[in-house]
Amino acid sequence: MTLRDARAITDFWQECPPENEMLAMFARVYTSWEPASILNMTEEERMVEHRKSLQRRWDAGALSAQDLVRGGGLISAGPA
Repeated sequence: MTLRDARAITDFWQECPPENEMLAMFARVYTSWEPASILNMTEEERMVEHRKSLQRRWDAGALSAQDLVRGGGLISAGPA
């Protein structure tokens, strides 16, 4: 992803923010709300759930850091 691509995404999100992410952010910032499932988890359980979440994203096509290092993607601040 180039810097230009990243800027295009953030510009789009300013116009059309992802609603579920915004609601969760507002709930956490302006209240002490946390999802009940998180409050009842140990640190180890949170890590396991986080890894499962990452795996679901990778399975859906997102690039992992390892993929980027192996050349599966391009990170550049130069022109596209």
